[in-house]
Amino acid sequence: MKTINHQFNHHLIETIPLSNDYALLALFLSPTLNENTLLQIHSAIGKEQIIWINILQLSGTERCTPLLYVRLNQHDLFSNLPTAIQSIITKAYQNNLKRNNTLKDGLINLLAEFEKQNINSLLLKGAATFCDNYYGDPGARVMGDLDILVHPEHIEKCKAILITQGYTEMFDPGMALNGLATDIRHHQIPAYRHPITNVIIEIHFNVSYGQAGRVVPTEQAWKNKIEATLENSNTSILSVQDRVLLNTAHALLPRREFIQGEVSLLQLADFSTLVSQRLNEINWDDWANTAKSSHLETPFMTYLLMSHSLMNTIWPFKFSTPKVAQDNYQRIINLTYPKNNNNTFSLKKIYRKRYYYLRLPGWVWNNVCYAPGFINIPIRIFSLIRVIFRGRSWSKI
Repeated sequence: MKTINHQFNHHLIETIPLSNDYALLALFLSPTLNENTLLQIHSAIGKEQIIWINILQLSGTERCTPLLYVRLNQHDLFSNLPTAIQSIITKAYQNNLKRNNTLKDGLINLLAEFEKQNINSLLLKGAATFCDNYYGDPGARVMGDLDILVHPEHIEKCKAILITQGYTEMFDPGMALNGLATDIRHHQIPAYRHPITNVIIEIHFNVSYGQAGRVVPTEQAWKNKIEATLENSNTSILSVQDRVLLNTAHALLPRREFIQGEVSLLQLADFSTLVSQRLNEINWDDWANTAKSSHLETPFMTYLLMSHSLMNTIWPFKFSTPKVAQDNYQRIINLTYPKNNNNTFSLKKIYRKRYYYLRLPGWVWNNVCYAPGFINIPIRIFSLIRVIFRGRSWSKI
């Protein structure tokens, strides 16, 4: 496979995106801002050009308000905000810091028992940040639950430990198998919640499912894992390479995010921070080749372009941004959070529906019923028809 030459260039944001709340919030969440951009932001704050209530509403929806607090302080912008806005953001950060400390305590207790019973564990997504703290602040990252990968043979032991520590299973009808030979999409057991601390644990036996699960196969995750400790308990986390790959796939695929044009700023901030903090550990050839072999070049390149253009990270390839990635970048920025223009919104809505339904068959084929073999084609077709015409699909748009 052809090797891609690297050319690590930093992006210079010429004008801050005052007219688009999504793009502006992404800029505030950037791990690195150059002097020119900071001067523009200071000027916009001074001239009261930023509608902070809109930024706060969006940051709440995107689960990024605590990170917004951290970044604004990091860039020496926080003290320039209106006092009422400072108070709201500070409270959100303090609440999340308290929540993260509770999650960390629950994880420490669980890992200590896992180690006693010789259960190897690998922390995924937000849980891994307790080991390497790549945000530099324990209250920055919002976490709804803790994802832990274990070997399948240890599942029953894990359940017993969770029950012993007071956790109870959270019933989820969506986890029930359909009884089809092709129904291999589940990658975890039902979540467990502690009734007092509200800590939620999700035990995985596979890293993920669908295309995301094939981007980072479970065997690869265990093979490349990095040994880690948390309060003297041994565990492990994904390699930086697998972490970047999983973040990209997880942000774009499981819930039709890319074809809907809805990319989480929480996920994009994770990606951008990893790229900024661990640049020398990322093999971009492998990242691009994995995208190509998985037929995910357009989503991956669009995601990288979003990180580059919105959060000031590098563009790590010698070739220019592919045109199809540029087009999808504009689709996501302009269609998901359009400007308040009633004359164009209806046309944008029609275009969004058209794109979604053109791409939905491919998503269904690869993510709903994806076991290999020609014998499964009739079941895939049935699943495609069911997903396209059911109400939940229409509600997505």
